[in-house]
Amino acid sequence: MKSNRLIKSILNIVSALLLVLGVSCSNSNILNTVTVENTTISNSDKAEVIISFMNDVSRSWNVASYEVTATKGTGAPISATGSTSVKMELSAGDWSFIASGKDENGILIYRGRFETTISSQNEEIQIMMIKKSGSIIYDVSAFAASAGSAKAEVVASRATFDDVTVSLNNFNEKAVFQGLAVGKWTFKIYKVISDNKELVGDESCDIVADAVIKQVSSGNPVPTTTSTTTTTTTSTTSTTVPPITDKIIVHVQASSGYNNIYAWEGTNTELYGAWPGQAMIDSDNDGWYDVEINKTSCSLIFNGNGQTGDLSLTKAGEYWYKNGNWTEYNPEGPTTPVVTIKPAAGTYLEAQTVTLSSKQSSDIIYYTTDGTVPNASSSVYNGSITVSANTTIKAIGYNEGATNKWSEVVTASYVIDPNADLEAPVIVPSKQPGRYQEAISVSFTFNDNKGASGVTAYYTTD
Repeated sequence: MKSNRLIKSILNIVSALLLVLGVSCSNSNILNTVTVENTTISNSDKAEVIISFMNDVSRSWNVASYEVTATKGTGAPISATGSTSVKMELSAGDWSFIASGKDENGILIYRGRFETTISSQNEEIQIMMIKKSGSIIYDVSAFAASAGSAKAEVVASRATFDDVTVSLNNFNEKAVFQGLAVGKWTFKIYKVISDNKELVGDESCDIVADAVIKQVSSGNPVPTTTSTTTTTTTSTTSTTVPPITDKIIVHVQASSGYNNIYAWEGTNTELYGAWPGQAMIDSDNDGWYDVEINKTSCSLIFNGNGQTGDLSLTKAGEYWYKNGNWTEYNPEGPTTPVVTIKPAAGTYLEAQTVTLSSKQSSDIIYYTTDGTVPNASSSVYNGSITVSANTTIKAIGYNEGATNKWSEVVTASYVIDPNADLEAPVIVPSKQPGRYQEAISVSFTFNDNKGASGVTAYYTTD
């Protein structure tokens, strides 16, 4: 460094002056009295910056390589890579860092951001990494008819990741996979009878980072070859996403001006370093910064352009912070679905085309046509329903992002009767209403689409 060379030059000059004055000393001894450590640098000097990463590597979220891009003002970005940490040489000043973690297939599975001021010769910084993950509801009912009463097992696989297995009581249930790394996963569907498993379906699906759970229907049978194995699996039978019990996830609006999180546990355990803590990122580009805290309770302060007071969370879960208030749902997210059935219930002379609708594209509508109450195992609405006989349709809406995820059940009963008499008879008086100078005789004629023979007339004169 230039500062080191300047100090050494000054010491050499001092040594030479002492020799001229007749003072005997060793230049090496003089040098040994000076320690240069973590010296402040000027804008023209270079600092060695070691960047490490903090991320949860559970369930084989293994990062094969990290890449960091650093920018300073309007200068050209500088990039570097590493397998466990990244080393960079940077000048003094304010720097912004964008980090990415990829698996051995080159798929982005972590992202992070950090801002700091480089001021000394040796800097060590740590970037908090956020998982890039998504969730999926897998519908395997296409195999229900051939599977009979057999149980179902769906296994999600991807290279370098542990398999994720969901076991179902039957093929009318749906497999819920939560927190799968973004990228292409293979889903194998098995029919399970006792300890025997038969592979009946095998297909791939892309997982994307999204707050809304996607639903796909499996209908890609494999060739009729039987693979029988005896296995012991860890399974989850559910049609809803399980609650978060092992960590805290917090969200704060990116537009709030708060772009850092300072968090601590107890009285003096800092979770993301000294003030102002760790920079936050909007991992799914939804306008909210996202932070996963691997604790079940903590205190925190959002800061940046201003700051909050001390905030405390005392249990695991997912929380949104807006206008000084915490909610356990996205206050700008989806609302409870409202399902509409058209046409209205009633009697019709011919078959009707019935449509179910709700206002939000992320709503899922389940329905039945036998009058039973629908649930997550019922048919999923994806097109109009033809009603050609007496039918009762019940429907319910579901939205994973809503606070109250399930709507009220709506019902419409239809009677299809080509002989039904749906038009009321028309009564035509022989005299028009009005004022007459003398008594009149009034008669009535009845017109009916089914003929007047069946018409009964009732009247009053008061």
